[in-house]
Amino acid sequence: MSLRFSHDRAGRRHTACLACVAFSLLVPCAAAPARAQPSSSPAISSAAIAAGRTIADVLRELQAKGVKVVFSSELVTPELRVRATPRAERPRALIAEILAPHRLAVREGPGGLLLIVRAPSAPGASTAGATAGPAPAHGTPRSAVAAPRQAESDAAADHTLPRVEEHVDVPGASLRAVDAPTLKSLDARQVIDAAGSFEDPLHALQSLPGIAPVNDREGRLVIRGSEAEHTMILMDGVPVRNPYRFGYLPTTVFNPRTLARVSVDASGLDAGTSGLASSIQVDTRDGDSARAMGRSGAVSLYNSDLLFEGRLPGARAGTWWFGARGTYYDLISQRGSRPAFTDLQFKIALQPTERTRLSVLGLSGFGTTHRPGAGGMGERFDSRNDIGVATLQWAPNERVATQTSVSVYSDRTELNDILGVVANPFHRRGEIADVNVRQSVTARLWRRQTVEAGLEARRLDTSFQMSGQREPQWPQSVGPNVWGQNILYLNGPVNSRLKKTEMGAWVQDRIRVTRSLDVRPGVRVEWNSFTGETVTLPRLFVAQQFGTRTRVWGGIGWQAQTPGYEWLPQGIAAYDLTAPGADVRNQRARQAVIGVEHYFFPTLVGRVEAYNRRLERLLVQRLETPAEYVYRLNRYEFPWGFPRDNPILERQPTLTPESTGRGRAKGVEMLLQHDGRRVSGRMSYTWSQAVREIYDRLIPFDFDRPHTLSLSADVSLTPRLRLGGAWRFASGSPFTPAIAEVDFMQDIEDLDHDSDRKEWRTWRKRNGQLYVSSTADVPRRRDLRNTARLEPYSRLDLRLTFSTAERLECYGEVINALGRENSYLPALGPAASDPAHGGYGMLPSFGVRVKF
Repeated sequence: MSLRFSHDRAGRRHTACLACVAFSLLVPCAAAPARAQPSSSPAISSAAIAAGRTIADVLRELQAKGVKVVFSSELVTPELRVRATPRAERPRALIAEILAPHRLAVREGPGGLLLIVRAPSAPGASTAGATAGPAPAHGTPRSAVAAPRQAESDAAADHTLPRVEEHVDVPGASLRAVDAPTLKSLDARQVIDAAGSFEDPLHALQSLPGIAPVNDREGRLVIRGSEAEHTMILMDGVPVRNPYRFGYLPTTVFNPRTLARVSVDASGLDAGTSGLASSIQVDTRDGDSARAMGRSGAVSLYNSDLLFEGRLPGARAGTWWFGARGTYYDLISQRGSRPAFTDLQFKIALQPTERTRLSVLGLSGFGTTHRPGAGGMGERFDSRNDIGVATLQWAPNERVATQTSVSVYSDRTELNDILGVVANPFHRRGEIADVNVRQSVTARLWRRQTVEAGLEARRLDTSFQMSGQREPQWPQSVGPNVWGQNILYLNGPVNSRLKKTEMGAWVQDRIRVTRSLDVRPGVRVEWNSFTGETVTLPRLFVAQQFGTRTRVWGGIGWQAQTPGYEWLPQGIAAYDLTAPGADVRNQRARQAVIGVEHYFFPTLVGRVEAYNRRLERLLVQRLETPAEYVYRLNRYEFPWGFPRDNPILERQPTLTPESTGRGRAKGVEMLLQHDGRRVSGRMSYTWSQAVREIYDRLIPFDFDRPHTLSLSADVSLTPRLRLGGAWRFASGSPFTPAIAEVDFMQDIEDLDHDSDRKEWRTWRKRNGQLYVSSTADVPRRRDLRNTARLEPYSRLDLRLTFSTAERLECYGEVINALGRENSYLPALGPAASDPAHGGYGMLPSFGVRVKF
């Protein structure tokens, strides 16, 4: 759990104004505050604590006035607000009064500290309210706050960070540590308020170091030089294989109104986590237990949602919520891309006994996008997601907690070319069915040692179908990709189905060797029926605290991932995993990290983390065999004078995979974060280098961006008016240039009158020279792969928000305020008429949020 003294690591807003102006305010706003005074401070006027203010801001204001209050971001979340102006004036009574509606209380600790804790549960009272929040990553329960040591409470008087110990409090309490500094989190308010995030949790993560989008159009993320398909995305512990919507607006299946937090584990040092490189955990919140029926809604330019929530009737203690979300962009748009989606979600959380907690989550949604083109050409995307998970938590005593979860996931995607003339339209269809059972047990062996062990089993039934092809436009792709480019069907259209079973077991130990030294060794064992491999993956994390302001950590971990069609929707390259001759093994990775975090002031923290990642056995498209090479060339009619270095004469990648790829990535991530009363902001910078070894050549990773910089800030102009903005800059990603080559076309109309309509031939100009072109359909040379880069990426987003207490909030926003065209596809060459393809231009938006 992340605890703070006048600083909240996990609960901070980060929408921002113009980056340079905002961060010029950080230094003066971060000046060292006065020394805290004893908690016996004089009476405080409660008139200034109006209804609607966030409780976290009120507690910070009391700290600035000398009140020694310590609170946790797990309990005092950013969305908690003062229900009514308090009547009390003494600090302890005032705090107790504003906390009471949220089932929180004040406990006196050593040295006069006032500790914010959960209120004792009365018979029949709900403990699953909005203040409880969700279980942390992977569904593990939370921890409560115990009294700090006397020495550390003395240090708190100097505005340093007090250390705390954990103890089991309620069935939802945690024995696992969730305060690992390698875990980066954003809460619901940070996601909703983030300028330019489309109120989407995955898009909001781009403000954190080491995380970059593939492009503006799709919203897929690459983390520390890994492929997008190497990142495991989970929703309440359920792997969501394809959360992205089709279309030009990067939205996902995750509803920000039901979100508690989204966290990124870029290092993968937790033994309870599977996957090759990194993981993203999306945790949903419980319903509001303070009301029998609550209603809220949001309407923006492109979509809207409606949420109902409240106490669970007839239950001993429980809450529920039901949400509906959709877009009408397809109705208001008269041209171009027309994406549409609809989601229905619900969650029930109840506590049958004092030591058990049961939650059930369900989601069903579909999305579609129609991209019309000229002359009857175009494409249509369709997707469908269904998720269900039931989780039972049981704490038989204060030292042991167990968790059992059963989940199902289904995903169906389909892409069709709507072509009026071309004879071979492209079609792709993928299906994923995933059933998972997970059991974990956590036990505190003694005061300084906690052990967790677990088992999980997963059954996957996946299929992949693909036929037809399209012109090659994706600049990083030389071989066949999932968009239908560069494909030669040697064995006919792809129609593959793969069923497999995966099992995993893990043990992780947390040992507090001393007050300041924390050691967490762990090991994970995985087996799968597809490759038949059993792999042992050790992991180790060590953290050392220096005083109360500085922490240093380091770790190393081994990871593995079984290839499968469940990862294909997030990738670019296409594979036929069941093709004859496919040689597939587990992909492997090893990562080492080292970092330091220092609090310059209670409101200003800086951190630096360096990493080195090695990747082995990556999937690579096998080059043509001699027989396949001859078969392909037999389709061409080569004229005299044809150049011998033309890429058509190179051996081409095929749909058949082999596990021969290697890669490495290294980098340094820096973060400076300020969380003040009126000005909050974040500055992150990443230097990285990612390369791949493929076909005996070392090339830059497809989405390697050596430099990325993100600046964001949030300024409270008045108590009701906020100005925010975010600016992001990144080096251009690599691409494979298309140079002028002899251009072949399929002789569909039999222009040479030889009755062969399947052959590929070229023509000569009037001067006798062969016709050459650098357009999209010209094959790219393998030796030029990723030798050029796109223009640098730069985008500025601005947002102005007006709120009245907690009932009404309106905002106006301009995404890409400077109108910069950030290309994700290059211009096709001087002979091409098509310009570079970009994301969206300047995109205005507005929205209204109402709670009633």
